[in-house]
This record gives sequence, structure tokens and C-alpha cells, in this order.
Amino acid sequence: MKNGLALLALVCAIALSASGAYGTSYTFSSVDGTTKSANADLNDLAHGYYYGWSIANPVANSLGAELSRGATIQSATLVFNNIWNWDAREKDQLNSFLLSAAPPVPGKSEVVPLVIDGIPQGKTAYTYTKTTVTTTKKTNYTGIAPAAPTGYVFTSATQSGKKWTYQYTKTTTSTTSNATGIAPAGYTLAGSKFIPTMVTLGSGIKLSDNLWERSDQENKTDINWGVESFRIQDINGDPANPWDDPAGGSSTDFDLIYELNEQSLNYLFEYALDGEFGIGIDPDCHYYNDGVYFTVVTADAPIPEPSTMLLFGAGLAALFLVRRKQKV
Repeated sequence: MKNGLALLALVCAIALSASGAYGTSYTFSSVDGTTKSANADLNDLAHGYYYGWSIANPVANSLGAELSRGATIQSATLVFNNIWNWDAREKDQLNSFLLSAAPPVPGKSEVVPLVIDGIPQGKTAYTYTKTTVTTTKKTNYTGIAPAAPTGYVFTSATQSGKKWTYQYTKTTTSTTSNATGIAPAGYTLAGSKFIPTMVTLGSGIKLSDNLWERSDQENKTDINWGVESFRIQDINGDPANPWDDPAGGSSTDFDLIYELNEQSLNYLFEYALDGEFGIGIDPDCHYYNDGVYFTVVTADAPIPEPSTMLLFGAGLAALFLVRRKQKV
């Protein structure tokens, strides 16, 4: 019996070795998408702009379908080909972010609420009301109430001898609002409403500096397009200090390569499942380049091939014969 088990183990080992995992490589370039006229260099990543790279195309759909079938992401790299800073200055840096959904297609703008570090930006308008009651009177000796003045309603009538006095009232409500939350004299708070700050987003849409923070907090994006975001691990291994080019001024044939770490890969897996995700790039200077590329390599669990199944069946048959011989 032991000899039979050993034989089966050997056959299983052969079967597993014959059914190796396979992987697929998906490469996206910065001209992918529905708009082929987009510049491969992403407008040379000009300072003062925030770039949203939309990765939502048939290739991304294929990646999402493979991940949905049980594949895993083995590695992912973001490459800036031949990148260099036009003029090195203090605090220059290049920031990259994974986005859970694709930002607007290049060339198509979209108006969305502004979000900074996950906090919606805007102001709260407080509404206050004040009620004012005014009265007017009319008198006669007929005992018949005269018509009410415009805007007034009859409220009462009193008699003094043969004289009748008729009282009419008008109620008015005035409304005012402010952003302080403090009611003006005579007013009471009636309600409040948050009014978000809206911003136009799109590839190369310039955003003024006062719309974002420059601190670049770890794992946060300055403007996250209204979707979840995650900071890509920087090439220097320190997400709090993004890459810069201390030399500047001329090309040095340097390729900046972001190797996504395990945490980033987990986020990429989650984001890419639906076949649509994005990359945000915030250049805090002007970075010339010859193209941006993002490569994702997947790995599938081992799947037995027909020949492998035959080997496994042969192992079972051999075990059956061994056990039969022992019984004889």
C-alpha cells in the first residue's frame, strides 16, 4: 500500500509540474482610449496642470475579465520614457496616483464637485426668516365691513355706540441668508444647505493653485476626481517624497519607473476588475518625456492540460493495480 501511495504522489507531482501557470502582459500607452490625437507625452506634463489618464478601452476590459475569472496581478509598472525637468528648482516633484475610475476621456470636460484629500469643498448657506404682522383699521356707521385693503384680511370688528371699527392684518415673511451661521437681529434659523465648489476636469484642464493642497499627504490625491485614489509607490521608495530631477535643464536618457508595491497592486486589482480605471499625475514642475506607459502582468492559477489529466488517470490506474495485486 505504501508503494502505491508513493507511486501516486510521483504521478501527481509530474501532473502539477506539467500544468504550470501562465501570465498575460497588458501594456497601456498614453495615446490609448477613444481619442487617438492625445499627445503621448501628456502635454509634456506641464506644471500647473493635473492630468487624468483614462484607461478604459477593450484592453482594459480584457484585463478586468481575466481578473474576474480568478487571475492575480503579478506586477505592474508605470514608465515615463526619457523624462527630464526643464529647470530644476526647490520642491520640484512628480506625483502619481491610481484612480478607481477613469477620469473624463481626453478632450471631454466634465463639471464635478471639488474634493481635496477626500473632503468636499464648498460653503454652507444658512437661511433665516422673520415674520412681520401689520394692521390697519376702517370705521363706519353702517355695520357692514368694508373691503379689505390689498394684501390684508379681515380679523375683527368692534362696536362703540353706532360706530363700527374693522381691523385688518397682513402677515409678511422676509428671508435672508449668509454663510456665518449667525442669525441677524429679529430672524430665526430656518435651514441650511451645502453648496459644493464645482470644477471643470479633463485632460489638460488647468486648475488654479488655490484649488488644491501641495502637501501631498501619503495615500491621498490632491484632487481625486470624485473617486477613490491611492498613491503609487514612488521609485525612490518614499511615497512622502515624490521623484524629482535635481539636475534639470537637459535630457539624461533616464526612464522613470514606478514599481507598484504589494499594497498598490491590491488597489490596482480592485480598481481594474470592472475594466475601467485611471492614473492621475500631478507635476509640480515641467517634465518633458517621450511617452508614458503602464504595464500590468497577470498570473493565472495552474490549470491541468489534457496530457496532465491523462498522467493523473494513469497514476490512479497504477494504484488500482498495486492494491489488487496486494489483495491477491
